Amino acid sequence: MDQSVDPCEDFYAFGCGSWLKDHPIPETSNSYGIYSWLRQQRSDITHRFLSTDLLKAPSTPDELEAVTKAKVFYRSCVNEKQLDSQPMLKTLQQPEFRWPVVGEGLGGEWQWSPRQWDLQRTLAATRVQHSKNILIPKAYRAALLSLMVDMAMMLGAPERAARLQMDEVLQFEIKLAKMQVPFEQRTSENMYNKYTLSRLQRLVPQLVIVRAPQYFKDLFKLINATDPRTVANYVQWRSVLSRATALSRRFLYRYLDYARVS
Repeated sequence: MDQSVDPCEDFYAFGCGSWLKDHPIPETSNSYGIYSWLRQQRSDITHRFLSTDLLKAPSTPDELEAVTKAKVFYRSCVNEKQLDSQPMLKTLQQPEFRWPVVGEGLGGEWQWSPRQWDLQRTLAATRVQHSKNILIPKAYRAALLSLMVDMAMMLGAPERAARLQMDEVLQFEIKLAKMQVPFEQRTSENMYNKYTLSRLQRLVPQLVIVRAPQYFKDLFKLINATDPRTVANYVQWRSVLSRATALSRRFLYRYLDYARVS
């Protein structure tokens, strides 16, 4: 609180003024709040812990299992030059997670095949959850496309394929966003729809609540009308993006460049 402000004149400044003064938005972020502050505090504590010689010392037979695992995790994190994109590339080798645009550059175990790819199996394996609105303002679409292309190329995609296929992915993502129910229409009446599974899949006569039936209809139409390669590129792009900040510094810094303008 900022007790120098009269709450009768400006209650917001009275209640939040000191926070705003003491916690300016960092240059690497476009927003800042209590959860961001808590994450930073946790990171600082972790950094101080890692600065000790405890995690750098060799493991011993009699040490706690948690300490041994922490040492392994620490060594894997600091070895950026050797690892870099290897953890992500190892994931992209698995049939469910293969990224078509990267497979065009790396081939072999990363090669994507439309005959072996199944959307439901991939979604079940990745369980990617998108809680944010993916309709990007036009001013940011160029920056997002640039990020998508760069991430794909950093993982081994050819430049021409990355630019072409990531543009198709962005257009697909925009179509998905436009299908979402507008916020002002998300009322209890509109979002509460009883459907039997027979109407959805004709399997079990049990009642389920479908929050946005029209969205599902439009979604299936869009998926059926879209090249499977584009859908696969989209799914794996969202998966890679969610892990970008956990990769090496070059991936983290590239994401932060995008975050500054978005």
